[in-house]
Amino acid sequence: MSVRFEDLVLRPKLLLAYKKGGELFFFSAPQPQNPDASSSPVVATYHMKLSFDAYFRRNSGFQISGLDQGLVGLTDQWFLRGSKYSAPVICNPSTGQLFGYDPIDKQVKVLSLSGEPNMVSEEYQIMTLGMGKLFQRMINCGRFLLCNPHFKGICINGVLYYPSVDFPRGTYLLVCFDVRSEKLTFINDDNFIIMVGTMINYNGKLGFLLSVKSDYVDESSTSVNLWVLEDIEKQEWSEHIYVLPHLWKDIVGRASLSFVGMTRANEIVMQPLAYPPTPLYLIYFNIERNTVVRVAIQGMDGSGCAHVKIFLDHVENVKLL
Repeated sequence: MSVRFEDLVLRPKLLLAYKKGGELFFFSAPQPQNPDASSSPVVATYHMKLSFDAYFRRNSGFQISGLDQGLVGLTDQWFLRGSKYSAPVICNPSTGQLFGYDPIDKQVKVLSLSGEPNMVSEEYQIMTLGMGKLFQRMINCGRFLLCNPHFKGICINGVLYYPSVDFPRGTYLLVCFDVRSEKLTFINDDNFIIMVGTMINYNGKLGFLLSVKSDYVDESSTSVNLWVLEDIEKQEWSEHIYVLPHLWKDIVGRASLSFVGMTRANEIVMQPLAYPPTPLYLIYFNIERNTVVRVAIQGMDGSGCAHVKIFLDHVENVKLL
């Protein structure tokens, strides 16, 4: 039986990244499909590394987030003369290129609030990159929002979602930015989940994972909550509660776990909050079969780093753009 190269490249994988010794390392590993207690460990493959001396400031506050089309967003933050600054970088771990690209419209859009970090602004800056050109313009969102690079976002089906704070009301809200139309929609956090839950892609819709109003689970947890944004315009949500199985304590032990995301097979994936264990492992909670299994990841040495960032359903983009 022959396997096409395109099928191997497009098969969703785990993308792993960690910062160590002034460098950022990228690995990928096969994404387990419906793992069970007899599943073998997955083996990570090294992709590339970035030197902080070349692209970032060594003692900066560093953030990493997943983007579309196999790209990763990196944000560097530092203080200079009492002011806080940030600089974004877009990276393709499969090719080592450091810019973004949208194969549909031949462009990528960058949305940012106009102003210094942790300041309030009502203007957005939209930068469009495509065909080697840079276009930028300003829009007024009609609200005074907090500009905080630490607020993590997610892009699903052409809509960028991220949390923010509405001033002077002091209330949390969800910002929804339609990339094509450049329309902004604001959703109030009436359920108090936006700043606590972990944002995920749930079957093409925005979802938030949490447990009893917390962003982590441990051996004392009994269930996981999933909130799904069913309709942006109507601001309608649905809540789903999944009771953890009896083997939960035996599998998790004394570890505290953060949410990584949810696979296309409706499996909630979690990882240890503390320093990466050896070997690194993930917890898969299948909400349909109500099973919990531990999957080990071999082939990478994360010792000495504070945290390993893991992304689900990563599709490698090997095109040189």
